[in-house]
Amino acid sequence: MNYVYFVLSVIAGRMTLLKNLANQGIVVFLVYLFLCLPANAENYTIDQIIEISLQRNELLKSARLMLQSYTWQKKEVSVPGNPVISVLSGSKTVQAPAAVEYNSSGIYYTPGSTSRGTFNGVSLSVPVRIPGKRNLEKKIIDDDRSEAIVTIEETELYLRHEIIGLLYKNQSLQEKLEHASEEMQRMQLIKTYISRKPKLSPRVRLDASIVKNRYLMLEKRIMELNAERESVENDLAFFHGMETTPQVKVPWFEKGVAVDTETVLQQTLENNPTIRKRQIQRERIGREIQLAKKKKIPDVSLLAQYSQEVAGARDRFVNFGVSMELPVFNKSGKHSMALQSRLKSEEARNNFITGRLKSDAQKALREYQSQLQIVRKFPYSSFHELHNNLNFAEAEFKKGRVSVGEFMDFIDKAHDMHTEIVEAQVKLLQAYLTVLQLKGDKTFEVQ
Repeated sequence: MNYVYFVLSVIAGRMTLLKNLANQGIVVFLVYLFLCLPANAENYTIDQIIEISLQRNELLKSARLMLQSYTWQKKEVSVPGNPVISVLSGSKTVQAPAAVEYNSSGIYYTPGSTSRGTFNGVSLSVPVRIPGKRNLEKKIIDDDRSEAIVTIEETELYLRHEIIGLLYKNQSLQEKLEHASEEMQRMQLIKTYISRKPKLSPRVRLDASIVKNRYLMLEKRIMELNAERESVENDLAFFHGMETTPQVKVPWFEKGVAVDTETVLQQTLENNPTIRKRQIQRERIGREIQLAKKKKIPDVSLLAQYSQEVAGARDRFVNFGVSMELPVFNKSGKHSMALQSRLKSEEARNNFITGRLKSDAQKALREYQSQLQIVRKFPYSSFHELHNNLNFAEAEFKKGRVSVGEFMDFIDKAHDMHTEIVEAQVKLLQAYLTVLQLKGDKTFEVQ
């Protein structure tokens, strides 16, 4: 009996506790969390989301298939040319010359005889290329393959940075939504406080109007943030392809990553995908010029021919020889000159792009250093102090030590401070990704 009484007492105590919690609205909040938050939400890291996105990206699949095509093209060039066989058949007519005889009786004319027969023959031609042409063609295909590899690296770099930017954008919107929700609760607290005051006072009426407008503006802001976040999540879903939005907690910057200007400029000129592809294209044009010069010497073909003629007597012929194209009209000179002009054009374009990228890198570094100084003035760790000050102001307002105007003014300043902290993080990230993109660096670290 004592044990049963103890159990019933514990149950009664728990029921009383639940009743008190329900009166305070906590049970409703717990039920909301239980129903709205996904029970099996799986957490992912940034690298995991990037890896999933890269594996299913159709643009990368297309680039890798193009890479395979160059392998087959190179094998095709290595195959010798096909022999050419010709078969001939026809008829042959042999007219014997007329015979003229002279004797004492006179001149005797004997017409020549005519004989008919057949002609049959077969010839075989095997092309033989001038040494060096096939090797140059292989190197040109290797250049195309090298450019395709750089294109794949460039695509991966773009996708990696695009996904990182979207993840941080999504996290910043989540931070803003949470802060806006807290601000909405404090506005509700002020509304409740004002509703208990006499409405005849001009001051109360003015405060009520200000709070009402602020509440509407907050609702509008939350709707805009939700719409923007849905748009970002939709962009992320396009890359990772998951049916549900994955939970990804991204780290924020505290000190920022230190970068050296000279090192970044050097890496940009050496590793930037655009510069690397331009360098490969110039090398390919140089080999095309060499190939065009070799094409001035035409390729030859070895010939072997067998024929048979039957016209009374049977005659057989076996012939060997060499055939080649006579460079009378097309000497490949104009093609070589066109390639020379193209090479000069590529060199001029490369000089422009190099200068432009160097200027962009310097601009990106200045932007990054500027944003780095801002983040150090508005570090993410100051969020803790900001929330403590808001909680302190709310407690003082509830005690009547802080007026409505003072409390609202502090909430406004805290909102501005929160926005500056989040925006500083996002802008620093964008500047950092720009620097990484310019120098062709896949490494991403947060400090």
